[in-house]
Amino acid sequence: MRGRVLGVPFDPYHIPRRIALADGKHEVAGKYSRIAKTIPVYEAAAMFINRSGDPG
Repeated sequence: MRGRVLGVPFDPYHIPRRIALADGKHEVAGKYSRIAKTIPVYEAAAMFINRSGDPG
């Protein structure tokens, strides 16, 4: 498992409260990564596929 958000690495087993972004001006809350870690990405994305074939 890798910890990376917008190109900034972090320890995925000890996610910090805040992750400072590369620009030094913005932060992302650690809970974003903790929640994302629990979502089955492919299964969740499959729920949004338009089965009719029409874009959108």
